Amino acid sequence: MKNIHNTAKELEVDYKIRILYLLIMLVILSSSVYLGIYLVFAPFKPAIIVSIVYILFHVSLLYFIKKKKYLFVKLGILLTFIIQLTLAVYVWFPVTTGYYLFYYMVPIAAFLMVDIHKKLELYLAFALSLLATLLFLGSAYYSMDMYLYMLDPEVEKLIHTFTIISTILPATFIFYRYTVDLSIKQNELRYLANTDALTQVTNRRVLFEQGEKEVMLAYKYAHEFTLLQLDIDHFKTINDSFGHPVGDQVLIQLTQIIRQHIRKEDTFSRHGGEEFAIIIRKTTCESGMEFAEKIRRVIENEVFKVGDLEVKVTLSIGVVQYNSEYSTFDEMMRVSDQALYQAKNKGRNCVVLGSM
Repeated sequence: MKNIHNTAKELEVDYKIRILYLLIMLVILSSSVYLGIYLVFAPFKPAIIVSIVYILFHVSLLYFIKKKKYLFVKLGILLTFIIQLTLAVYVWFPVTTGYYLFYYMVPIAAFLMVDIHKKLELYLAFALSLLATLLFLGSAYYSMDMYLYMLDPEVEKLIHTFTIISTILPATFIFYRYTVDLSIKQNELRYLANTDALTQVTNRRVLFEQGEKEVMLAYKYAHEFTLLQLDIDHFKTINDSFGHPVGDQVLIQLTQIIRQHIRKEDTFSRHGGEEFAIIIRKTTCESGMEFAEKIRRVIENEVFKVGDLEVKVTLSIGVVQYNSEYSTFDEMMRVSDQALYQAKNKGRNCVVLGSM
């Protein structure tokens, strides 16, 4: 669980970094359009100069992301956005330009960027969101008889139209990306929670969850399925003789070989150090035994190569076939474990069928 927790934190950090890049590019794009409007239709020097500085500053923030100065980047995006926006709303242009609509973007950007596990960042997000809200409300009651630059009505309409587009489309895109990234992150965490880290097959939790489902389906629809428990013979000797790294590689290669012989709908899990289990769906006892024997022969004839070493491995396999006597998957696991124990006592490298 610790590895999953650490990976979750890493995924969240990666997601926040992608959000930073996305926001910066959106700011640069929209600001460049506004700069073009100022240059062509409203040659107001303060707005032009501030827009150029604003764009260049955000270009420089890309450098600070690479240097991992994330808090500086987050504050830089939010504070400069509020400052420039306040100049446009309260000083430069009439309210009819619709610039005040950008204020509602501040809380969205703030909480998308910040790490909510860090109190300082969380408090800053709340503070700046509150400031933006107050400035937004203030713009509705603020009145100035003469702004520094009076725009032509057609230019006002142009700016107002682009302002609406610049607030709705980026917000929609951000929420879309958030939803997609969240889904991807959930899938990645689900995979980590269900997968054995070394061999990349499913883990014990998935084995028992799927096993209980199979018991329920088999009871309800009179399906058959077979459970195999596999154990590598003398695996401790391999670890003691060659070292655990070699043992790990043997486990990895063994799972890769077995996966080539099982169907997509079957469940292959590692539920112990060198212990594995396979649930073979909708199969008869005879077919299950044939499959177990096939796997045993394949592994017996395989030479596991780890660097300059060549290692021979055999399997002991316990098999149990579902029937109405089994009410839970735990019972099947217990019987297959007993069959596996019998295979060990018979000299290993063999298949034994268990029964209640």
